[in-house]
Amino acid sequence: MLPTGGVGIVGSVTAEGGIGSGAGATGSVYGGFFSSPDEGASGGWAFSGGAGSQPISGGASTTAPNPMGFPTGVVGGYTGAGGGIFITNGGSIAGTTGPFSNANFNMGIGFDFSCSWACSDDGTWMVTVTTGPGAGASVSSYPTSGQVGGNVIFIK
Repeated sequence: MLPTGGVGIVGSVTAEGGIGSGAGATGSVYGGFFSSPDEGASGGWAFSGGAGSQPISGGASTTAPNPMGFPTGVVGGYTGAGGGIFITNGGSIAGTTGPFSNANFNMGIGFDFSCSWACSDDGTWMVTVTTGPGAGASVSSYPTSGQVGGNVIFIK
């Protein structure tokens, strides 16, 4: 029996800034290999993105559903791009497109890296770690969702 999950590579771009109230946006392209007892072994790629803002006056303005209800906001300022890896309990590329609530940490001072933890209300999670040029530092939370670009089933 195949275990459920996947691993792969990711490229991303992020820009965000705020002091609790603020705005952020991110976009990524990723691909990898997946397996699950129901869907078999497969490979695929997808692109995803999200944005969130928290106006000073309160309320939230977001571009995607926020399934876990994480508060939307940004503390700090960061802009950067990079490449890295992901790991997920999603059994196929379709299982990694969300919608997700994301928690993000970005560091562009000294050793440049970003990490993101995404989770959906069906229990699917995805962790990404990237490194590349960046400036600033931030912690943020806003929703993301994606679209499958391609999928190949190896073993069913």
